[in-house]
Amino acid sequence: MDFIIDGHAFLNVSLNVTKNMVFKDRTLGNKYWVDDIFNEGKHILKDQVKTYFRNFCLSYLNSLIYSVSSKTDRVHLVFDYKSWRKKYINDFFSDNNFESELSVDTFEYKANRKRNDTDYLFGEYLINELVPILEKEAGINKYMIKGAEGDDLIALLCESIKGDVIIYTVDGDILQMLHNKEKNVFILYPKQRSKHKKLYVSDNIILTKESEVSDFFDIPDSSITESNHDYVVSSLTNKDYVKYELNPTELILTKIFRGDKKDNISRMTKMTPKKTQSLLSTIKDKYGSECLHTFANLSDDLVNFVADEIMKLHKIKEDDQASRNDIITHFKLNTRLILLNSKLFPEYLVKDFKDDYFNRDINKFNYKKLFELKNNPHLIWNHCTKES
Repeated sequence: MDFIIDGHAFLNVSLNVTKNMVFKDRTLGNKYWVDDIFNEGKHILKDQVKTYFRNFCLSYLNSLIYSVSSKTDRVHLVFDYKSWRKKYINDFFSDNNFESELSVDTFEYKANRKRNDTDYLFGEYLINELVPILEKEAGINKYMIKGAEGDDLIALLCESIKGDVIIYTVDGDILQMLHNKEKNVFILYPKQRSKHKKLYVSDNIILTKESEVSDFFDIPDSSITESNHDYVVSSLTNKDYVKYELNPTELILTKIFRGDKKDNISRMTKMTPKKTQSLLSTIKDKYGSECLHTFANLSDDLVNFVADEIMKLHKIKEDDQASRNDIITHFKLNTRLILLNSKLFPEYLVKDFKDDYFNRDINKFNYKKLFELKNNPHLIWNHCTKES
């Protein structure tokens, strides 16, 4: 079983906890950085802040994995590295002129997200100093590919990994990974502003196929007594996670038609909740209740069907070609931005990922080493000193 960790979700939790520690430590003066005397205008983290951050990262990483560590073969840590979507959106508005009342306002992808000017210091320390040691000692596998967001890498890993997958994230879009007919996907969310940690599972459990078992006597005892599904659910619900079963199709399709304020993706014009629900019901009747893969193909049949149904809902005349064109263009835009599927990603990004993933030696996870680092975090300094 593979465990995928959204590196920026992990980073944001870790840096926020660390900053709270700093603000409670009067010796640090409510400030977690000092000016870099060798680089004017730049800053560096205080050593004590690095210690707080390092210790929390190791403890938090251990806490995420330890309850399922006996079945975790590989751990993957993904990080954003710019985003192909920003250029795609800029090109989109340069190339498309909306002619009807269904026009789309120009918008910037994720432009509504506020960032602290010095939070990058934690990211640099995590990626450049802590992660290389976790790779070397504990067998963590790191991924950063230019143009890819962490969500893209999670989707590409889910498509490439053969066995069951656990994902840690804070992003609701990742719920669409539950829609998988080949493997069980488990998605973990931290508490954040909720009362408890959440474990999402598909409402369709994937059982081991008999053809995959060559010899009954070769089956490990753990496989005989307990499936991955039962093991993960039991282990995590015993550690304060609350389980939710979900088919993500309606949730994700609703975002396509109603937009996503979090990422500043615009709602398709006039698509009210009532009209959206009516449209989803029609889509379900034609394509079935699990049609996310159909949407990823963006076939002419699907696109024309959606356009026809939206025009009916809005009572737009059949010969209003301008409105039809705008509906199709906006539908394709939102689908490409929201669905996480390699068919909708730029070809170069998919190629770069495959070149990386299939040509690297995937590290086998060593929980014992992670546990040792967690209990002896000072060893991090020794590694840094040796390498410098």
